[in-house]
Amino acid sequence: MMPTDETSRRVLVLGASGFLGRAVAADLSRHGWAVRSIGSGDLDLRAPASMPILAQWIGPNTIVIMAAALTRDRGGDAAEAFSGNIAMAVHVSQAVRDALGEGFTF
Repeated sequence: MMPTDETSRRVLVLGASGFLGRAVAADLSRHGWAVRSIGSGDLDLRAPASMPILAQWIGPNTIVIMAAALTRDRGGDAAEAFSGNIAMAVHVSQAVRDALGEGFTF
């Protein structure tokens, strides 16, 4: 799917250093989207202190793709990975809300 104009071509891919995120970012880029790729080495989505940085990268025409996920090999045991993934989702949704206000769509 091609974006309709320049203002709708912005995508922020979270988890871009992983298998899925890397593939999504590359495919979007090949199709003319302006992609900002954020991997675990760039920003810790589990850390609330990172969210003001993330919020700065989100604009009203930015599509945010959450491909970030902890797996047991990176997040400890299953419970730690699960709680880390929940924390990332909560923090990212708060950053989107901070950037755009209450009128955004998941």
